[in-house]
Amino acid sequence: MKRFQNKYFLTSLYAVTTVTVCALIIYFIFNFKIISAFVSNLLSILSPIFVGFVIAYLINPVVNLFEKKVFLFKKAKKDMQRIKRLLSVLCAYVVVLAVLTAILAIIIPQLYSSFETFVNNISSYQEKLEGWADSLFDKSSRYYPIVQRLITFFDEFLDKAVAYVTELFPKAISLIKSVSVIVVNLLVSIFVSIYMISRKEHLIAQMKKLICSVFNSKWVQRIEDFSQMLDDSVGGFIRGKLIDSAIIGVLCYIVMIILRLDYAMLISVIVGVTNVIPFFGPFIGAIPSAFILLMVNPREVIPFLIAILLIQQLDGNFIGPKILGSSMGLSAFWVLVAIVVMSGLFGFAGMIIGVPIFSVVYVLVERLVDKRLEAKQLPVEVESYYHEFPIAKDDENKNQ
Repeated sequence: MKRFQNKYFLTSLYAVTTVTVCALIIYFIFNFKIISAFVSNLLSILSPIFVGFVIAYLINPVVNLFEKKVFLFKKAKKDMQRIKRLLSVLCAYVVVLAVLTAILAIIIPQLYSSFETFVNNISSYQEKLEGWADSLFDKSSRYYPIVQRLITFFDEFLDKAVAYVTELFPKAISLIKSVSVIVVNLLVSIFVSIYMISRKEHLIAQMKKLICSVFNSKWVQRIEDFSQMLDDSVGGFIRGKLIDSAIIGVLCYIVMIILRLDYAMLISVIVGVTNVIPFFGPFIGAIPSAFILLMVNPREVIPFLIAILLIQQLDGNFIGPKILGSSMGLSAFWVLVAIVVMSGLFGFAGMIIGVPIFSVVYVLVERLVDKRLEAKQLPVEVESYYHEFPIAKDDENKNQ
């Protein structure tokens, strides 16, 4: 009788669960705007926590460096460990903020000056570009209409860009309010990150406790392996790419100063920022930079493009591999696929996050495939599949 009751209880439970899930799906479909607005509002509220987590994740290696290399206490008492952590966190944030402040103090005035000069002289640059095109291509040439269309397109683009920037000034009050909100959220995020780093062992222990209470030991091990792999691939890629892009920006600035090219700071910032995007980043940064130089002085375009080509070759063959190591684990083909797919789904943000996310998926699929091949006693090396399909040992024994 008890078994009979358990059977009907489970059937009723499954039926209620199915009906509830279907009702939630139908409610979500008919109230998509309300739910999406609620989710968007919730994410904006939680954004300081997310940003704080990112800050803590990026600064954590600096804190570890101070703990292991600077503050070496012989006695590992609990109070001494707290003082050690506090001093490490304090020094790490002071160093990082000092470096960022120094960089911004150097970059922002020159960047503003370059941008202001470029906007003020944009009309003369347009006339110079049109005169250069007229002298380079004869009006009877078949290429002249194409050049004229390109110049017209760039003129319209620049006029819209200048008009957009000009319209921002009357909206200065609302812009200041937006900046104040961003500053407040950033301060909250910094305090959140400080707490996360200071109490990271306790927070990680709480997360492990929650996971162990929900999942069995097999899934706990899988989650732990996945977390480690996520830290190695995504975390290593993000940290390495930021350092790599900063180096490329500095190299570009040094080379442009040596070659005496115009707008060195403005163009170096563009090149450094766009270098964060894998594969397409150098091209995205080089095209508008070359166009700026083309308007100012067309003779500077070829030296700039040669310099960028050499810098990117140095980055791709030496600097990038040294910094990133094997954090991505993707070939150039899969990097291209990741960027194309993720940019199509999520736009510009997808170009940045596409490669680390795709690398995680790639590793998971690769592990699953290798595990199944090992179960069939087949080789896991790709080279073994260059010519013929290998035969599993079980199938080979059956054929015999």
